[in-house]
Amino acid sequence: MLFLISLVIMVFPSSYADSAEINKTMFGIAIDGYDTAAFFSLHNAIVGKKNFLFHWKGATWYFANAQNRDKFAEFPEKFAPQYGGHCADFMSQATKIKGNPKIWQLYNSKLHLFNSEK
Repeated sequence: MLFLISLVIMVFPSSYADSAEINKTMFGIAIDGYDTAAFFSLHNAIVGKKNFLFHWKGATWYFANAQNRDKFAEFPEKFAPQYGGHCADFMSQATKIKGNPKIWQLYNSKLHLFNSEK
């Protein structure tokens, strides 16, 4: 019995995180309109523009320029934030809280958003 409980505890957070929906506004804009490719290329949180957009996983993603949009379109999993853009810290506890694109970190070549600076 103890083995089964341990197994559920170990598996639940990762399976929960993998099935995360995209963090989007009520208008369907992913991560408040921030350009996910800019985190990697400029190491900065840049708000995207409406004229450079891409639809993926039920959300509209904005980009600062066509080059960033095209990079994302080719490899969205590479540039999309982990856990659908929800707070990485809370997702590790199997709790879905909106991530703030102004509070972020690149870790192991993956974008992680957080809810607060704590």
